[in-house]
Amino acid sequence: MELEQLSLSQVIDEFKEWRTSRKKQSRIPDYLWKHVIPLLTDNPRSTVLGRLGISHGQLKNHLNRQNPKPKYLARRCYLH
Repeated sequence: MELEQLSLSQVIDEFKEWRTSRKKQSRIPDYLWKHVIPLLTDNPRSTVLGRLGISHGQLKNHLNRQNPKPKYLARRCYLH
């Protein structure tokens, strides 16, 4: 099922509704992030984040959670 792309004003309304009912310091839910990411392709990042009240750090943390960097367990071995 394809997600309907909402306008920036619609997503702003979704965030306002979520913020009135959320617990303090709760993470932005995935269903809201799914509406934020498409907005970043059509609008300036600073505009989207500013209007939604999202920091650049929150965006970075979300993207890192979605695409974690691989962790290498083996140590490098150097030949002398």
